[in-house]
Amino acid sequence: MSATAVLPTQPVRRRNPSCDADLDREASWVDAAPFRALLRQLIDDTGLSAPVLAAAIGLPGRTAWSLVSAARPTRRIRWVDAKALLERDYAQLRAEARTCGDASHLHDLLVATCPDLTPAQLARLLRTDIWTAGGLLDGWLTSCPHEVIWRALALIEGWTTTSDMLRADAGLG
Repeated sequence: MSATAVLPTQPVRRRNPSCDADLDREASWVDAAPFRALLRQLIDDTGLSAPVLAAAIGLPGRTAWSLVSAARPTRRIRWVDAKALLERDYAQLRAEARTCGDASHLHDLLVATCPDLTPAQLARLLRTDIWTAGGLLDGWLTSCPHEVIWRALALIEGWTTTSDMLRADAGLG
């Protein structure tokens, strides 16, 4: 008794790995329009600016700016950023803004990115009192309201981005 080969009724197509990569790349981006509206609604409801909300939610600052920018709004955003936006609501953010969080890591970040700031200048930028700003700069303040932490993270990201752009424009690196 001999075995007979079974022939497929349709031709077998081999999967092309480059096609899989293209599908993954396409699936990782979503339409930005609904998330643009959601971010604007969060800004209106919480009273926080786009960079501060980005720090609170975990979005890159540039993504938040591109969503609220009227000059050149982005058409797509990464799905992980869209998911992060969907997971937070204004009541959550407002409640969390008033609670205290760990600020011990801010000292090193502030010293590394904007070492020449005085406590008064930092207080004005973070919209807080001089005592809190001085504690962040000196490193002895380990806990402060989340809103101050978010403002500091937004400042650090903006300061770094601006410094990088200035260095690139000047040809320094």
